[in-house]
Amino acid sequence: MAVYYESRQSEIYGGTISLIVLATASVIIRLIARQKSAAKLWWDDFIIVVALVFDWGLSACYWMQVRYCGLGRHTNTAGGPVGPVQLLKFYKLFLAIQLMYFASAVSIKTSLILLYYRIFGVVRWFRWLLAAVWAVVLLYFIVCLFVAVFECSPVAYYWDKSIKSGTACTASIIRVIAFDQVKLEDVTYTLVTASIWTTIEQSIGIVCACLPTTRPLIKRFLKGVKDSGDRGSHDKTLKTSTIPLSHFVVRQGLNDSTDTTNDSFVRLADAGTMGNGSVTAHASTAGSDKPPVAAHAILKQQMLEQHVEHAKGV
Repeated sequence: MAVYYESRQSEIYGGTISLIVLATASVIIRLIARQKSAAKLWWDDFIIVVALVFDWGLSACYWMQVRYCGLGRHTNTAGGPVGPVQLLKFYKLFLAIQLMYFASAVSIKTSLILLYYRIFGVVRWFRWLLAAVWAVVLLYFIVCLFVAVFECSPVAYYWDKSIKSGTACTASIIRVIAFDQVKLEDVTYTLVTASIWTTIEQSIGIVCACLPTTRPLIKRFLKGVKDSGDRGSHDKTLKTSTIPLSHFVVRQGLNDSTDTTNDSFVRLADAGTMGNGSVTAHASTAGSDKPPVAAHAILKQQMLEQHVEHAKGV
């Protein structure tokens, strides 16, 4: 009974959604970087967008298999809820998954080849080498596409084994079993790991194809962070810097209220507001060839009264 309720569907959702979001973000960052660098979009950029569309199609097929075909659950033969009707839909979508997989793979490879052509295309022999590599990639895609679609005769025999006189090629089956965990009698449950790795392959391929083109944006971002840190350090230095006391000339013999010598201004605080031990200091700037002059008085209440009485006596 426990087998009946076993499910790995959350693994599929978690793996495919996180990876497709990562691939999408990489393509968006790539396009932004191209715009910031004032470079025009070229064929390698357009093809990587096509690859992303196929990658989304691949993930969507897996989500449909989970929703309608029981992917992540056990089949009836293994004690699970997935019956013949769901298996028929499962194999239909599995054919679509193969087509999306091959289309995405060839698009990623083509985008990389075009990127190399854009960067190193000035070298003639390298252009010929890239053309040869792309021809191999295209041939591989055509062969895989042909095998995936026409491995069964008629094609409907791929998902409906009840068709009489139907024949099947084992190419796709061998490819799936190569993951060493897939059991055909319980394919909807044991195929989960292979499905996640298929998504990883395509999404990480898109990310890797976008990384070389994001360098200008990353460089600008790091420069902005560095400049912001430098400005913050400079402002902090200005706020905390002080002038040593030795640079000031202490002037004594203050008048009653002001002294305008050397453009300085001094005002003694009212006696009522000056408590014991209070300090009143005023600084002014002298000429450009003289150090700053500070007129300050450290006066206690009693000292102030004595000074006033002495002035009156004179």
